[in-house]
Amino acid sequence: MRSNRLRAAAKSVGVMSLAVALAACGSSSGGTAAGGGKRVKLAVEYGALSFPYHSALKLLVHAKAKELGGVSIIEGDSNNDTGTELANVQNLLSQNPDCMLLIPVGNASSAPAEAAQGANVPVVSFDQKAAGPAKAFVGYNQLQSGDLLGQFIVDQYKALNKPKIKVIYIRGIIGHVADTARNQGLKATLQKAGLDKDKVGIIEQSADFDRAKAESITNNLMRQHPDTDIIVANNDDMLLGAYSATQTLKLPTGPGTPLHLAGVDGVPEALKLIGEGKIDATMFQDPVAEANTAVTTCVAAAKGEAVSDTVLSFRQVTKADAAAALDSVKSLYK
Repeated sequence: MRSNRLRAAAKSVGVMSLAVALAACGSSSGGTAAGGGKRVKLAVEYGALSFPYHSALKLLVHAKAKELGGVSIIEGDSNNDTGTELANVQNLLSQNPDCMLLIPVGNASSAPAEAAQGANVPVVSFDQKAAGPAKAFVGYNQLQSGDLLGQFIVDQYKALNKPKIKVIYIRGIIGHVADTARNQGLKATLQKAGLDKDKVGIIEQSADFDRAKAESITNNLMRQHPDTDIIVANNDDMLLGAYSATQTLKLPTGPGTPLHLAGVDGVPEALKLIGEGKIDATMFQDPVAEANTAVTTCVAAAKGEAVSDTVLSFRQVTKADAAAALDSVKSLYK
């Protein structure tokens, strides 16, 4: 399944099924263009709306388009499949958008961006950098989120004061842009800190960014490795699955317990558990800043204006600031 999902889309897709065509359709109207100017049509292709963070971005993209006025949205959901991604992009391009916002599924294929270039439609990649030609990138530094996860492990290693600790590391879809960057960042930070396999034993498995898979994996691994000190996951949805497994096993978790948990994204459920002291931390990214900047950048590109990259920074959220972070995003996740 994973290899099918991640295979490079090397050939054009000439004929699409009705299901794909419908998946790529949707609109949001912002009324008359501000100042009476030309209306702008933005095409938006999401990597996977099953990801809570991408779902929040969609909500915010529509809100920003409405706020600006004169901006309409057509959109598609790649559902983590490069073939679907390219088919959706081609369908969106057939509707003559003025600019395309693209969250890529993988970083191996440049076909979606090249298709847009061939149609003379500027591309702004957001959330994750797309391969191929793009006018700008708007999003968070995914390598930094992995660095912060790695630093969490480094800090726990020092605090635990043990010669060797054991870490369960739950990865997403292997080859996915965010998973690749987070993995690189985490391992580079451990290497820089001098924490080799003799000091940090990592048990690594992929759960494909899926909560249920992460729960099953954690349940099995914790039974095999009950002396595990840390569980980290490359997104909060998987971390929440891991947390559910620890509750099934009746294991205390969080600061002041033998088992420490950290993830990435800052979804409300994780932030609530951090505030309750049951999860240690998440590496927080604010979808509001990302979506607003992505839309305004794409509108500018559509008008032929010069645009540039906007790279945002993750921050670690712990119990001390979990309530404030939760308050800022709780209405955005459905």
